[in-house]
Amino acid sequence: MTRQILIFIVAFSVTYTASAESPEKSDHPLSVMDFFVGSCWDGVFSDGKSTDVHCLRPVYGGLYVRDNHRVEGARGPIGGETIFHWNAEARRILYTYWDTRGGVSQGELIPTENGLRSPEEVYEMPDGREMRIASSWVITGDDTWEQRAEDVTGDVRKTLWTIRYQRTPLGTGPAPDAEGCKE
Repeated sequence: MTRQILIFIVAFSVTYTASAESPEKSDHPLSVMDFFVGSCWDGVFSDGKSTDVHCLRPVYGGLYVRDNHRVEGARGPIGGETIFHWNAEARRILYTYWDTRGGVSQGELIPTENGLRSPEEVYEMPDGREMRIASSWVITGDDTWEQRAEDVTGDVRKTLWTIRYQRTPLGTGPAPDAEGCKE
């Protein structure tokens, strides 16, 4: 029994090490996020009254993507963190988002011809109410993209926000985190 456990551990270690080092980045399902990952993104809401900074990093050898963000101005301060992962059984990219107000949401991320979209994320507000949000991340240039979000809770879609983002190198400014974002 001990020998079988040792063989399993060695086989797992060799397999894990080889898989973590050898595949090309594009072999992993999260590679559809490559445009966004490894950068911070400075965004301005379309009303010009708020800003949003996102920093996306690969974590755990690229098996997950962490997105920290912070909103300042009229809509803030608020911060949050999203973890994206590949669900092999469902064959989809899924994510969970937590914010500094106590809200949590979960959704699916789908690659599109010019970016990514989340057809419907369920956002659970701290007071127990739910909101359904559809969003898209549209790549608009080599270093720019736009996020559009709509409330799809009822029968009528309502635009929640549009934000235009510009790439900034990861680590060139303060990374967004939850500190100082509580109301």
